Amino acid sequence: MQAYIAIRGSINANENSDVPAAAWALFSRITRPVSDYRVNKTRWCVLRWPTPSMAQAAGMSTEAFENLYFDVCTMNYAKMARAMIPLERRMKRADRVRLVSPAPI
Repeated sequence: MQAYIAIRGSINANENSDVPAAAWALFSRITRPVSDYRVNKTRWCVLRWPTPSMAQAAGMSTEAFENLYFDVCTMNYAKMARAMIPLERRMKRADRVRLVSPAPI
């Protein structure tokens, strides 16, 4: 194998919620060496695919969540970083910051 590619998207994000903590701890201890090797010593890529379960957790329709997910994935982050420079400078000069949001609907 030359690279590890994973595409993930669970049907039920809470599928393993009833697995006892001790069992998860044991699983983590046993699989940690393999996971560490894969992450630190191989080429890898993981893609999370948006699912109805993820949309439900976000309180959104599947279509709306997919649109949001792919908009975020394809956003021009370099352009956003440049646009944030004036705000970063202002925040660094401030000794206090007060965040205000609109009243809930």
